[in-house]
Amino acid sequence: MVDLAARNGVALRWKTADALRAAYRFQNLHSFLDLDFEGCKVLVAEDDRRDVIEA
Repeated sequence: MVDLAARNGVALRWKTADALRAAYRFQNLHSFLDLDFEGCKVLVAEDDRRDVIEA
């Protein structure tokens, strides 16, 4: 997500992959949905979806 955000010029709350990994310790459904929504924002081009699937 961090790499795709940088590639597509999308600002994230998390500046590093480690900070993003820490966000995956969900406190509740709302925190999960917030992270999921931010993840969707970085999927801009068709290649982005392919890269995620291949990863």
